Amino acid sequence: MKAGIALVMIDIPDLSGGGGAERFFADFFQKYHEQADPQFNLYFLTDASEVNLQKINKLVKYREHILYFKDYRFSLFNTITNKIPLLNRLTSVLRKWLTIYELNKQMAKHNIQLCHITVYAGSYYFLLNALSKISFKPRLVLNIVDCRIPYYYFNENVDLTYRGANQVTFQRLFQTIKLDGIFSWYQNFIDFANQHKLIPNHPLFFAIKSRFTSLEDINTDVKKENVIIFAGRLDNQKKPLMFLKSINDLYKSDSKVLEGWKVKVYGKGPLKDACETFINTNQLGHIVSMHESSKMGDHFLKSKLFVSTQDFENFPSLSMAEAMACGNAVIARNVGQTNYFLEDGRNGYMAAEDGSDLSKKIEQYLLSTDQHFMFSENSKKLIKERHNVRNFISQTDKFWNQMLSL
Repeated sequence: MKAGIALVMIDIPDLSGGGGAERFFADFFQKYHEQADPQFNLYFLTDASEVNLQKINKLVKYREHILYFKDYRFSLFNTITNKIPLLNRLTSVLRKWLTIYELNKQMAKHNIQLCHITVYAGSYYFLLNALSKISFKPRLVLNIVDCRIPYYYFNENVDLTYRGANQVTFQRLFQTIKLDGIFSWYQNFIDFANQHKLIPNHPLFFAIKSRFTSLEDINTDVKKENVIIFAGRLDNQKKPLMFLKSINDLYKSDSKVLEGWKVKVYGKGPLKDACETFINTNQLGHIVSMHESSKMGDHFLKSKLFVSTQDFENFPSLSMAEAMACGNAVIARNVGQTNYFLEDGRNGYMAAEDGSDLSKKIEQYLLSTDQHFMFSENSKKLIKERHNVRNFISQTDKFWNQMLSL
């Protein structure tokens, strides 16, 4: 009998404007089941909030492998007992016992030997604590999807925006629950965790070197237009104003370089007004326009160049992967593991870490018209040959086998 593995995801938010990790692992669940002979019986352990994934057409197949988790802490007349302290304490014990009982039943029934927590927030602590105490205890794997942790973990005055990368979110988990494995795209996090001994019980760390996009096999036989795209949340981490400044610097130094080209900024966020003000103040409206879209593939198929200015990491950026799958050259700051996606001179140009030469790199691309086709083909090749479903599943299976052999 194949071992059961559960991807765990609860409290799924409204994903109409984001949720990259949630979308990715919902896609992974489907792709895993589409294999001819999967190594494991993969389940998706979730709660009623999974409807938010189904609203964007995720988790609509293989429903028999979706296991529903009931958290009794907020049921059984909770609103009434919450007003009576003694009764609330007594019923709280009962609610927790029922929750653990249900988890134990699900784990045993489906032979779940490993729970892979795909994303983590403070609300997950109770669930992990419960899973660590059931008699049919599975291996517990925590997925780290936030590349900002090494930069904000010890920041005592962290802004609410970065609270998810701070010790406020993770310290209790790391100190009190035995985690068997840590799965992440970020070697930087693993080095940071080891350096500061964040997780005392020494879990098995694994840094995966691949990702995939649902556009990896898209038909790219579409006529390309002279379009440069920036796509991402308009906030301080993504640095949209750095991108716009590089376009402005290029235009002011030699306006002819941008003749015949359009620059499109896709996204929304707290810096949207500042971006619009910058465009208007510098009279760039005839070149630069701002947009929002939930289907970036349609736009990447027609564009030629994707530019990223974000801090910390460009891997495993969904926008960059989709742009490459659609045949876009890439220009990005040399941060983190950007070289997993961008090979300087092969499918684009690597800018300095601080972005100081970004306008020069964009100019270099615009003037290298004889290389545009090569850059486009190499971007598609990197997605098809390296960052594909087959490689991601193979690497993940290898890690899961290592976990189960501990």
